[in-house]
Amino acid sequence: TSYLNLYKCNQIAGEIKDLPPVTSFLDLSKCNQITGEINDLPPVTFYLSLANCNLITGDIGDIHGHLTTLNLENCTLIIGNIVEMTHITHSLNLKNCSEITGELEQLPALKTLLNLYNCNQITGVLNPSPTISNINISNTNLANSELSQSFVNLDNITQTTGLFDARGICPYRFLTPEGQAAYDSLIQKGWTITLDL
Repeated sequence: TSYLNLYKCNQIAGEIKDLPPVTSFLDLSKCNQITGEINDLPPVTFYLSLANCNLITGDIGDIHGHLTTLNLENCTLIIGNIVEMTHITHSLNLKNCSEITGELEQLPALKTLLNLYNCNQITGVLNPSPTISNINISNTNLANSELSQSFVNLDNITQTTGLFDARGICPYRFLTPEGQAAYDSLIQKGWTITLDL
């Protein structure tokens, strides 16, 4: 089977180890009665979403397959280090995965989306791709200087406009002068950036 979409099938219960051997696309979003270890997933090679499957446990390093998209939003029992996410190419959503650790530099240059909202053990400097257009690093543990350099890196490379949410880190006035200049430049280029007041 190459494709299995059970999105919002929240009456389905069972273990992920009993899934058929899906090879390309697996969406179990909002199947919040599904249980099991993440290392029992089939080796999906394109799209994997377990959003709101908050009974799934395990280490993100045990996800098999090279993915364009990985969505683990609200999978609060998942642990691991984002250094294991080097095989994700387009979109990574770890919103509310507060047990995930690591530094932003360890991530690949994702092409479309990065959501690390409430991943409060994440630090480091973002090295974005020219095409990424949706970034949420709110309530991470970046230092003021790391957020400033992330703005500089994005301003130096971006070829698009987009959304950048960085609340819960620092207000504009605490950015470095270089960070403030990059922020201002991104706003002029059409980016919408949300910071603390």
